[in-house]
Amino acid sequence: MTIKICVVDQFDKEESDRLIKENLESLSVFIPSWEYLTEGDPNFKKEVKQVRVAAFDGDELVGLSWGRGESKTRFLMQMSLVIESHRGRGIYKSMLKMMLAQTREFDEIDSFHNAFNNKIIAAKLKAGFHIIGLDNSYEVGTRIRMRYFNNQQLMKIMSFRMGLTDKPL
Repeated sequence: MTIKICVVDQFDKEESDRLIKENLESLSVFIPSWEYLTEGDPNFKKEVKQVRVAAFDGDELVGLSWGRGESKTRFLMQMSLVIESHRGRGIYKSMLKMMLAQTREFDEIDSFHNAFNNKIIAAKLKAGFHIIGLDNSYEVGTRIRMRYFNNQQLMKIMSFRMGLTDKPL
């Protein structure tokens, strides 16, 4: 059966929660820390573009990826997953390609990954992402920050900062 990759307005909450629980929470490195957040400032509002990409095998949701604008120039990919039985078929690569196509208006696309998630880090590097940092998170512990550049001038400057070229522009 052919896998259908498409942009969706929303994920079915019950189905996406199940996929997250089965594919992320079952890993010893993942803790769903959002469950422990306080209410925060009830007056805070931030209207941003959100993109949700889904992979369906027939009617079954087998992969999801979503993100949102962090600013008018930067988009953050929040989460992506493909269920275990469908990994290794290029689904993640197809979802990533669609996500990048949907976020061309942003100068930069950022994502964070557990430092030991080698398959996804390699896929992102092959797609043109660069490793730009390292930090810690509640969800996965030590993670790598990666960035994709739609803005080639910023890419040239970052290449200079990474020691890949002698001149910034």
